[in-house]
Amino acid sequence: MFYNGSESRGAGYHPCTNTRADRGSDWRGSGWLEALLQSAPDGVIVVAPDGRVVEANPSAAELFGSTRAELVGQPVEHLLPEAAREGHQRHRESYGEKPESRPMGAGLELVGIRKDGTRFFADVSLTPIEGEAGDVIAVVRDVTARLREETRLGYLEAILSSTNDAVYSQDRDGLITEWNRAAQAMVGYRAAEVVGWRSTRLFPEGRWEEHEVVLRRVLGGDVLTDVETELLRRDGVAVPALLAVGPIRDSRGRVIGASVIARDMTEQQLILATLAESEGRLRDREAMAGVGGWVLDGTIASHVGLVHEDDRPALEAALARAVAAAEAIDTKYRVLRPDNQVRVLYCRARPILDGRDEVVGIRGICQDITER
Repeated sequence: MFYNGSESRGAGYHPCTNTRADRGSDWRGSGWLEALLQSAPDGVIVVAPDGRVVEANPSAAELFGSTRAELVGQPVEHLLPEAAREGHQRHRESYGEKPESRPMGAGLELVGIRKDGTRFFADVSLTPIEGEAGDVIAVVRDVTARLREETRLGYLEAILSSTNDAVYSQDRDGLITEWNRAAQAMVGYRAAEVVGWRSTRLFPEGRWEEHEVVLRRVLGGDVLTDVETELLRRDGVAVPALLAVGPIRDSRGRVIGASVIARDMTEQQLILATLAESEGRLRDREAMAGVGGWVLDGTIASHVGLVHEDDRPALEAALARAVAAAEAIDTKYRVLRPDNQVRVLYCRARPILDGRDEVVGIRGICQDITER
């Protein structure tokens, strides 16, 4: 953090003005400067040209987990991890040849080490004290929390940029504050257009009331998932969407807004519609051919309720074997219809296995062969 040269200190040395006692009072006699150093929220360390700490304020002592007495007199490199000390000493000596002020945020970020061995990221500003002594004032600020927050925000930005789901946020007044690229792709509006809008403008008018209900619950602290709704595209087309809505909290836990993740369900609805149509056609063909499918996912007794009582024991035994030994079934049996007609069915079935090869049900198909 700090710099070059060597000179011993006399009893009346003034580190901030580089005067001796015969040219002015000790710096501790200056009330305003003393108060400034004592109350400064950042750590302030004065470093001599030989690298020794000659003064430290209470914030510096607290930052490094030491007392002022423990800091004063030790080499400033001892405030850094051992692996960084040699390189820092070279840097300090180079700085001493051409000292200049360096403000916070000028890229001089180091890792400090406390008395107990814990480390922290530090931003350091340097100010050489005018005069011939060569002292330097270093203001040290713990930026660990800031860097962690920047890293977290970087991760979030990467997620928001890469996800295929539309993501936006809004404040407690319902005004949109953030808008990702997937949201633009989904409804056609750029972030610059929608930031500042009331979020209800994204929904068809018929959905406004239900959306306000969702937001009131979320602003009260609830997290809602699988909220089925519609978003309104720029061209006026309503897009089916599934929302996950959760509260955004500040550092004190207060809800300051809501985050919304919206998934376009258009493709899924088309798939479901296609499947429903296919199943309808299948049922029509089964009815024409006298064929029907079934799934056993409950008790055997509930499944064989319509089976003729004389055929019921054999079918129950076959179903039990299928469950116990994962065996296929190929059998015939009679059923008694509600109109008291007896029909003969030919049945083929196989067990349904889960990921651990355990039987979780039986799926079968039956054909009416009464007329054969």
